[in-house]
Amino acid sequence: MNKLLLEKGLARVAYVYAPNTRYVDTFHEVQRKAQVQGIGIWSIENYVQENGFNS
Repeated sequence: MNKLLLEKGLARVAYVYAPNTRYVDTFHEVQRKAQVQGIGIWSIENYVQENGFNS
């Protein structure tokens, strides 16, 4: 489910804490592809911020 949300640009990788890091590299790669393609939340300039989202 997490991967699908990232692929569709409906989520971003955040709040990852040990020991739950098994898929984090995969998730970052999927997120990067969505960013490059400008899908979903990545289609709005400066919407996604390190501390969350801008309205």
